[in-house]
Amino acid sequence: YGAPIKPQRHQNQLTLGLTGERFPLGLDQDGAIYIPYRVKSGGFQYLSASAVMQHSVPKEMLGNAIVILGSTSLGLGDYVATPTRNITPGLELHAQLIRAWVDRDFFTPIQGVRWVTLSCLIIGLTYLFWPWRSTRGMMLWGLLLMLIVATVTIVLFIWQHWLIKLTPMPLMVAMTLFLGLALESIRLNRQLRVVGAQFSRFIPESLVKRLLRGRELGPNSERRELSVLVADMRGFTTASEGKSPDAVAALAQKCLETLTQVVYQYGGTIEKYSGDGLMAVWGAPKRDPEHAKHAVEAGLQMQVAVKGLKDWFRQNGFEPMRVSVGINTGEGAVGIFGGEAHLAWTAHGDAVNVASRIEQLTRVIGVDLLIGSRTAELYGLANTKDCGEHQVKGRTAPVKIYQIHL
Repeated sequence: YGAPIKPQRHQNQLTLGLTGERFPLGLDQDGAIYIPYRVKSGGFQYLSASAVMQHSVPKEMLGNAIVILGSTSLGLGDYVATPTRNITPGLELHAQLIRAWVDRDFFTPIQGVRWVTLSCLIIGLTYLFWPWRSTRGMMLWGLLLMLIVATVTIVLFIWQHWLIKLTPMPLMVAMTLFLGLALESIRLNRQLRVVGAQFSRFIPESLVKRLLRGRELGPNSERRELSVLVADMRGFTTASEGKSPDAVAALAQKCLETLTQVVYQYGGTIEKYSGDGLMAVWGAPKRDPEHAKHAVEAGLQMQVAVKGLKDWFRQNGFEPMRVSVGINTGEGAVGIFGGEAHLAWTAHGDAVNVASRIEQLTRVIGVDLLIGSRTAELYGLANTKDCGEHQVKGRTAPVKIYQIHL
């Protein structure tokens, strides 16, 4: 019924011994053959070997036919799983292949899959350099790329019988997608750190960290014992008289920059700037058990820092100035205040108001730094000098103030 089949693998062809006719095998680069299951399982004619040997099978059934000898008995174990059936006799795999060779209906494995995969990867990587990229955009791009690959593969399979291995392609697309998402995440994290560093100049760092963690900020406050420092440049108005707006802005910037550096040097938080001065707090939002001590040390250092600006004042045409500082300690409400349209972190309470009044008393008493009674108690009365009680605006009871021994 036919001669043995002798495949020539290195030529990717097979030769029929009787006719010498050569058929393409359709081997891929690994020497594997992909079987086209065109005939439905069970669609081939099965004949019993005993019936053939007993001549009970009509000869017409065997004429001009390719006959495959083998076993279909379950006991012999020549059964495999195929895409069309869980249990298929091994004979049918040979029959499907022979039918494909005879009908010239076989698959052509694409040997250049690596180049197609590389092209897919390059196309995916191009998205990383697009200026308008986002996480959602990258996911949509990855899905679109996978859809394009799948569509092209199916079209080539149906119309050209080209068999392209899909496994590495979606894998490369997925790898490209996740690589893009990782790089985008790194870029966003870097941007968030930069934005956080910028915002920490306007609001406390702890609130910035809450924002970066995705937590919403709304109006809320809590009671804390805190030390409030109010500083004001003495003689700023006189020094600004007759100067250009740019010169006055440069003067204000230099003074505020100097005072701010001292506040952060001693762990304080800027609550607000007011013209040529500022208000800072210790003990909030970050807790500080030695808030009074640190506030006083900052006030003393401000005196030294402003005196160090003498040369800068002279070089820029300004008279030397001094800084007056008032410090008070007490309970206050600190947190976020405002409405839905605008919020601000600030401190409220009698301790805040008294600190501002104490700073104003420095001009009356002629001392550059004064502190309240609670601040003096925490800092150490032995290090202070009692300046008596003074009536301040907005309070019926007098305020007892102290001067620091230098």
